[in-house]
Amino acid sequence: MCSTDPNRNTYPAEGADPAHLVTDATHAFNVLRGVLQRLHGDGAAARDQVDLDALYIWSTVQGVAGVMNGECVHRMDLKARVVKQAVQHVMERMSIGMMGAAALAHAGASASHARGDTPKR
Repeated sequence: MCSTDPNRNTYPAEGADPAHLVTDATHAFNVLRGVLQRLHGDGAAARDQVDLDALYIWSTVQGVAGVMNGECVHRMDLKARVVKQAVQHVMERMSIGMMGAAALAHAGASASHARGDTPKR
């Protein structure tokens, strides 16, 4: 692990209440789930997809935040313009991934409908 500047502001703040952090994280994750439920629907079949997409988005955002806010990224011999573009690049790739997932789900539903498949109950 790379060392960090002791004067740098970090989250969570030193001495932060872990229970409060868990509450904040759970609330934020549930907000994300709510957005994804509006996209995927609220049916039982969509619940796993909502949770999988929420985990994908959450881990991607947390990962890039950790990398960009840590001290290690500046020790990786990256061009300044690459570091400057990194967050936007990650967000664009995540959008492509989400659009791809929606397209795959739509294609699967269309193929299922064309075959005359009926949903299992």
